[in-house]
Amino acid sequence: MKLEIVGEEVIKPASPTSEHLRTAQLPLSGHLVPPVYVAAVFFYNTEEEIAALTLKKSLSLTLNRFYPLSGRIRGASINCNDEGVVFTQAKTDCLLSDFLRNPNLDSVKQFLPSDFTTSGDPPEKWPLLHVKLTLFRSRGMAVSVCVSHKVCDAASLAMFIHGWTSTAKGHSDSASPEFAAPTFFPTPDPSLDSPISDEIFDVGKPCVKKRFVFDASKIVELKKRAASIQVSNPTCVEAISGLVWRCARKVSGKTTPLVMTQAMDLRRRIPSTHLPHNTIGNLVFAFFLKAGPEEKIEIQEIVANSRKAKEGVNEMIKENLGGVRLGEKMRNEMVNYTKEITGEVDVYNITSWCGMKFYEADFGWGNPEWVVPGAVYPRKIDDVGVILMDAKDGEGIEAFVSLIEQDMSAFEQDQDLLAFASPNPTVLI
Repeated sequence: MKLEIVGEEVIKPASPTSEHLRTAQLPLSGHLVPPVYVAAVFFYNTEEEIAALTLKKSLSLTLNRFYPLSGRIRGASINCNDEGVVFTQAKTDCLLSDFLRNPNLDSVKQFLPSDFTTSGDPPEKWPLLHVKLTLFRSRGMAVSVCVSHKVCDAASLAMFIHGWTSTAKGHSDSASPEFAAPTFFPTPDPSLDSPISDEIFDVGKPCVKKRFVFDASKIVELKKRAASIQVSNPTCVEAISGLVWRCARKVSGKTTPLVMTQAMDLRRRIPSTHLPHNTIGNLVFAFFLKAGPEEKIEIQEIVANSRKAKEGVNEMIKENLGGVRLGEKMRNEMVNYTKEITGEVDVYNITSWCGMKFYEADFGWGNPEWVVPGAVYPRKIDDVGVILMDAKDGEGIEAFVSLIEQDMSAFEQDQDLLAFASPNPTVLI
């Protein structure tokens, strides 16, 4: 597939940001993570001729409410200087129907914006948001949205997308986001400073990314297999995560301990009286499970251990709710967590984007036919792990798995996996 860039410009907020809003502090989690970008690519089967104009005009209006995204990182804060976001236009000679008939995740990378982490520019010059519109031949388009993980997590990305699509359709009642993350997560003091080095994402070899789809009926079967006395009714995410990690561990040739980390959206666990659910920021906590390279762990045990770890986090939240105690407690726990995963271990990151309603991203020309989660890492080397996302039908789940090539060759032939998942089926339009 050939893709040609036909234009690039900077989009600024429709109105200048007020002086008293010109500085926004980064929360602890934003300070700790390296310069990773979170991205999503939306594919639409449409002939909308004014798509670029609609997207740019509504984006400018949306930035009035999401004003930090048009600023730049400056130390431990965001300089909300309205410098703007980058909007790139491209075209391809490929037909959307051909692309979706046999979706290629390597080709999806071409729809993502440029990787500013390799541009040579210092981080304070990198845009926090980059949008790319690609038009297919004859019909169809891809809209990709890439945002700095220091400022946004996946839930924040979803809130921005929903706010943008609402504005594009002329709705004036779009809720304004809250930038209250730094209030909840105190800025770290130097003695606790332990940023996650981007080395943790460098597995030494380029990764291969593959897609596996779990239909609703197969998820029901998998949940039964994952059930145990400790967890009689696993969630869909728990069951699939347990299966994927077990299969990935089986094919790994590593001799160091293996760690599964799983991100948790704090908005779903902390009462809105303490943390508004429309808060923008990197508001994730994580738990991890560690196992030796020779340890054999069944899905039921993985699920039970995951549930126990999550309940431990819930209990910690309950015990420390009130004032700044919870933020300080989680700050300390997060710093300790970063130390645990930067030692002599191999890390598998599992993230769930389920329930974030990405398939409701309608700019006025209908819902997307397919949504692909993505990320841009330093040095263009992916981490190993998986992102789970709701399928278009709202009942199945798609798993986007990234492993080093030799491990993926064995992983995609694992019979335990194939008993529940279909490898890269056609996307129907």
